[in-house]
Amino acid sequence: MSNGAQFRQQLIIAKWTELVEGALASAGSKYLRQLVWAEGAVSASLWLQNYLTMRLGVRRQGIQYAAHQDALHRLRRAALILQRNAQQPDRDPFQKGEGERRC
Repeated sequence: MSNGAQFRQQLIIAKWTELVEGALASAGSKYLRQLVWAEGAVSASLWLQNYLTMRLGVRRQGIQYAAHQDALHRLRRAALILQRNAQQPDRDPFQKGEGERRC
């Protein structure tokens, strides 16, 4: 959308510069008003694009954080199981102990 509005701005400026000096005074405010509206459209479009990118980034960061926390939790759990198995060498590592569940 912003590219379309920028193209329209260039078109308005081209029409404005082609005017003869007599017509410039009467049509100048018309083209200036159109330029202001086109610039408003560019600004709004860029703001919306940045806002949506920020929202998507925040959402993705939350998903990434939850996955990271889950991986850390599983890693700590595996480390505790390995530590317990190292302390009990006669125990079968594939046997379920108390509080453990097999996936």
